[in-house]
Amino acid sequence: MHNKAFTLIELLIVVSVIAVMSTAVIVILNPAQHLKQARDVKRMTDFNNLDQSLKLAELDNVDMGTANIVYVSLPDSSSDCSSLSLPSLSGGYTYHCSNTSNYRKVDGTGWIPVNLSSISSGSPLAILPIDAKNTTPYYYTYSYSTGGLRELNTYFESEKYLSGGSNGLANKDGGDSSTLYEVGTDLTLSPLSEFTVTPWACGDTLTDSRDGKTYNTVLIGTQCWMAEHINIGTLITGDSADNGIIEKYCFSNTESYCTSDGGLYQWDEAMQYAASCDGTGAPPNDTCATPVQGICPSGWHIPSHYEYTTLEKNVGSNPGAFPYDETTTGWLGTDEGTKDRKSTRLNSSHIPLSRMPSSA
Repeated sequence: MHNKAFTLIELLIVVSVIAVMSTAVIVILNPAQHLKQARDVKRMTDFNNLDQSLKLAELDNVDMGTANIVYVSLPDSSSDCSSLSLPSLSGGYTYHCSNTSNYRKVDGTGWIPVNLSSISSGSPLAILPIDAKNTTPYYYTYSYSTGGLRELNTYFESEKYLSGGSNGLANKDGGDSSTLYEVGTDLTLSPLSEFTVTPWACGDTLTDSRDGKTYNTVLIGTQCWMAEHINIGTLITGDSADNGIIEKYCFSNTESYCTSDGGLYQWDEAMQYAASCDGTGAPPNDTCATPVQGICPSGWHIPSHYEYTTLEKNVGSNPGAFPYDETTTGWLGTDEGTKDRKSTRLNSSHIPLSRMPSSA
């Protein structure tokens, strides 16, 4: 019998292949961290662009804002951000928010109160950047004091960039906070340095960064659901169209009904004209490989057929009545729709699809 042995070159090739495969597995098995890192990179890029723009504004003697105010990237109908449940401020500071119509404008009415359009060379930014999530606790803030002192703040999400991470910039940026990412000319200016981030958890209030509306959420099994009907978009009376505008209907064509009961949407409009998907079976395969955001807030998606099946199994009295298939027809369970509504404050698939809740 002839025994063969690996040569040194063959062993090196095998080790290299294993290293590459290990890297791929880490990325595949930890997509959440990968997405968080991408959002953190955007935050750093946004702050660099904002910092450079503010420097140009200073050189042109543009008004830079008012002292003792923390300007916030979250839109709010109240200029003092009173409906956002932000952390209390010390040192005589107050919050300031711009409304949904103006908060991204660069003319001084946006969330940063600096008229970048008055810079002699023109505004470096077309619109003011906002956080990729732009909902508590992930948002941008700006503080200013006389003498050219200013500070931009935000929180990181990913393990890589958080304090103690491999690129823990939160505690390496020269500021006085180990949890905030700080950029500016005075990194001790903001009163937010004393706070630490409390990550959003299912059951907390969800703020839709697009219009500032808030929704209750509820955890059912391992699924996070909005516990209220979504109300987003422009009221129309004719057919909705694929035009880049979210269009809704309200009962009796009256906006107040949408405010109290949520909007009504044609199915294609709810999906924002993406293809429907059902999932492929029991969790974790009840979620579509590429969930459809549709009209949902950032980070949320239209539930798949099988995600509704999982919901029905979790809240119904007879889980076996809801198989993971598409062949079963007719009514399922025993008055399960009423039980869904009573036990979860959710409307399940027994009500019109146009009024479906969103799932995280």
